[in-house]
Amino acid sequence: MWPISDLTIIVPTYNEKDNVGMLLVQLDKVLTGLNWNVLFVDDNSPDGTADHIREFSKRDPRVSCLCRTANRGLASACIEGMTLATAPFVALIDADLQHDEALLPQMYDALASSELDIIIGSRYMDGGGTGELGLCRRWISRVATRLSRIFVPKELTDPMSGFFMIRRDTFLKIVPHLYGKGFKILLDIFASSSEPLAFREFSYVFRQRNAGESKLSGTVIWDYLEFIIARKTARLVPSAFMLFVLV
Repeated sequence: MWPISDLTIIVPTYNEKDNVGMLLVQLDKVLTGLNWNVLFVDDNSPDGTADHIREFSKRDPRVSCLCRTANRGLASACIEGMTLATAPFVALIDADLQHDEALLPQMYDALASSELDIIIGSRYMDGGGTGELGLCRRWISRVATRLSRIFVPKELTDPMSGFFMIRRDTFLKIVPHLYGKGFKILLDIFASSSEPLAFREFSYVFRQRNAGESKLSGTVIWDYLEFIIARKTARLVPSAFMLFVLV
């Protein structure tokens, strides 16, 4: 039974065993005074990430783990975790410590004290940055961001961000319409909402991965292109067929 919280933090994981402990230390440090819990959604990592998280949960009731053996993938992990959250506000953050967890209290205060639907951590607004992200990764991120413009307000500087906080009731209205596949759930949320979302961005500098390896691959890029096509054609034309034609 999870404790009653004001904020649930969802952390999707795959082979992130060496990052879990440090992330929990940082969350405990920056969220002092806030009633929170964290749910790790692990895709049956072969490095034993789920078992490692369970050891922490024995000592801290705020920590829990959902280990999935089917329907795996980043977007579905985020969706499943956010759907299971019980707090009125839900944050999504990576386990690799590249996101700035120190922003979470500010994001929470801004969301709880306003009528906003979502608060987003941005690498591309004034004060933000991509840090030591490699040239290829920066190029891919920029191209993907430009492609996403057909679905998001022009004022949104980082639609590819994986670091945000949303009202749970807002998310639950959108979840039946989500595409639910791929790597960038924030873009899916904006593209799937029947009403414009009231948002605000906070700048942060993307940090170097603490441990493990990036999950970016050719499959991720392919899934993203499938998402663009599926959304643009309202799923009337199979995206796999369209990609085959383009190739």
